[in-house]
Amino acid sequence: MSEHLLDAILDTGLRAVGVIGMAKNAGKTTALNHLLAEASRRNMKIAAASIGRDGEEYDSVTLKKKPRVMLPPGSIFVTTDRLARRQVAAGKLDAEVLEDLELNTVIGRVYLFRTAGGGEAELAGLNRISGMMKIRRRMLDESDLFLIDGALDRRSSAVPSLTDGIVLSTGAVVGRDIESVVRTTQETITLLTLPEMAPGPDRETAERALEGGRSVHLRGGTTAPLSAEEELLSPAQLKEIGLQEGDLLVIRGAFTESLAEALIYRRDIPPITLIVKDSTRVFVTLRSLRLLESRNIRLLVMHHLRVAAVTVNPHNPLGADLDKDELVKALRKKLAPLPVWDVESY
Repeated sequence: MSEHLLDAILDTGLRAVGVIGMAKNAGKTTALNHLLAEASRRNMKIAAASIGRDGEEYDSVTLKKKPRVMLPPGSIFVTTDRLARRQVAAGKLDAEVLEDLELNTVIGRVYLFRTAGGGEAELAGLNRISGMMKIRRRMLDESDLFLIDGALDRRSSAVPSLTDGIVLSTGAVVGRDIESVVRTTQETITLLTLPEMAPGPDRETAERALEGGRSVHLRGGTTAPLSAEEELLSPAQLKEIGLQEGDLLVIRGAFTESLAEALIYRRDIPPITLIVKDSTRVFVTLRSLRLLESRNIRLLVMHHLRVAAVTVNPHNPLGADLDKDELVKALRKKLAPLPVWDVESY
């Protein structure tokens, strides 16, 4: 295992990395700050942004103080004018505007900033695909490492588009004991890292369909619509469609439990392949995924999501804490060779 969490990222060539929490209080912001500080110690140029919002002073559920996002000197970051002004006025941050990103949100207009001296920041603003990709290009041009805050409880289709890989934060908040935390974390990683569709004519056809907002049925090089343009596929449609061995179903939008069940419980189901854009569109249990596989139904994605490392928070502000050493040990054993860290231990 690499000597440092940051090494696990750099050794695999990742530059745009999502730090994704499995739930609130899983330690995502702590992991993000740890990476920011370590990258700064190595004199790396750093960029930071959030899918949603991070760095608020108080947790909206527990009303307890949250760790703030601590930007090192020289960082570039994305947030809204309103949030930046508040931190600057409080003397917690200096912020120079680099670019108006021409994105409006309910908490202000989104800008690209630079901080000379560093400080506490609230990150916000990545809420449109077109805007996100513009930000990604700019961030990668101006930094050695682009860190993106995110969370599974606000699953975003931006994660695979924006990132080269993710660091997943888990902990005591996702289970009642070590065994359930390990099981839930492993199941989540399995669902996040679904295999990618191979290159070829079928993939090109599937990409065009998804870009056009359509679900389609592919058979022997021919294409038939599964639903009207921009219309989501329904379980009833899946139950009735005629299927042959080797067919591919390209599914626009989310692949849900109800869609999975419509296929699992069909008596006449032949071996087929399902295609979705990426794993953030998959909302099924691991049990349903295994049942699909038992019926020779493969689930593939157009864009694979890579998990580079896992961080652990043994503290649960709403329940019982878990033994830190035992939790890390159990996760390392089950998730090997994936690196696992409690970032507050070193």
